[in-house]
Amino acid sequence: MTAYVVFIKDGVNDQAELDQYNAKAGASIAGNPSFYFVNGTGLTIREVYVSLSTDSNWGGDRLGQNVLQPGQRLQVSLPAGRVCTVDMRVVYADGRSFERR
Repeated sequence: MTAYVVFIKDGVNDQAELDQYNAKAGASIAGNPSFYFVNGTGLTIREVYVSLSTDSNWGGDRLGQNVLQPGQRLQVSLPAGRVCTVDMRVVYADGRSFERR
């Protein structure tokens, strides 16, 4: 799996941290949109939805019955070869949500 890390901090990706972790992982994103989603918010996440930007719906919650505690990561596998951009929706334990399209 091609892996790169996505940090979500208060709804903002921190590019410096992304670059640092990607360099450590030796990540390459060519042709493969799969990645590791890392909860860098300090808040518990109860739902994560990720879809290719070309898809018209979110699909299912990728956490199922689990939650993602601060610092934990989730492997997100997506089909290779179509597009490498994704849309994300996160629902926190307190019910607030954030979308990035």
